[in-house]
Amino acid sequence: MGGNVRVSQFTWDPDQSQQRVGGITQYACAGHEDPCPQGRGFIGDYFGLAISAGNVYTFGVSTHYPSKTVVADDGGAVYYQNQVLGIVPRSTFGAGY
Repeated sequence: MGGNVRVSQFTWDPDQSQQRVGGITQYACAGHEDPCPQGRGFIGDYFGLAISAGNVYTFGVSTHYPSKTVVADDGGAVYYQNQVLGIVPRSTFGAGY
């Protein structure tokens, strides 16, 4: 098979959401603890991949985009996990895919 192909414009950092809002950490945790214990970060349930004759469709998570309405306690931006649909032409993967 061929090599790796990037299917998103930005790299996702699951640990990026370390800001606090109202004193509560905004990090997605698999438990109900604040702060979240190491190794208990929750990266989401909804990931998908679909392939058509012309495209590969990815459904994943990004923390690249800051909230437009929520400000962290320290005045900085808050980066929540957002679901993102990616569409990549099959030709990106080379002939035969």
